[in-house]
Amino acid sequence: MNMKLCAGLTVLATMTAGLAMSATPPAPSTPPATAPPPVAPTPTSTTMTYCYSTGSALASCALSWEHMVESGNKIDNAKAAWEASGFINYVSATGFITQDSSWCDPSGTVDNQTMLAAVAKYMRENPDKAASNQAAALTNLALKTAFPCVKKAAH
Repeated sequence: MNMKLCAGLTVLATMTAGLAMSATPPAPSTPPATAPPPVAPTPTSTTMTYCYSTGSALASCALSWEHMVESGNKIDNAKAAWEASGFINYVSATGFITQDSSWCDPSGTVDNQTMLAAVAKYMRENPDKAASNQAAALTNLALKTAFPCVKKAAH
């Protein structure tokens, strides 16, 4: 292609783009069919449960997680989503940190879902302990109960 023609096309494209960008868009010919849905209010820290704050809070989050799992991982509100994800994050991190020091997985078969289920089950079956213990102690106790470390006999 000729250099002058190429330069001319570049100038023309630049000018056209500038005009197109400065032009006002045409008014819509018909109004939108439906109004956008209202924006959900942002949850506040006073309405959300921090799963790690107390044993009772962890028990509440465990129930939200179990409900989520039973419903095929569907969550119907922001509070339940917050609690289920808080439970997952807290128990997963605590389990990772305390593995081999207070609970064991000698077979290597305890995946994250199994660990979460064990803690949720312990919370459901021991509501009295939730009221009197901190979240970390409960998580540790639940994992230790479900997956105890077995000492090997000395030879």
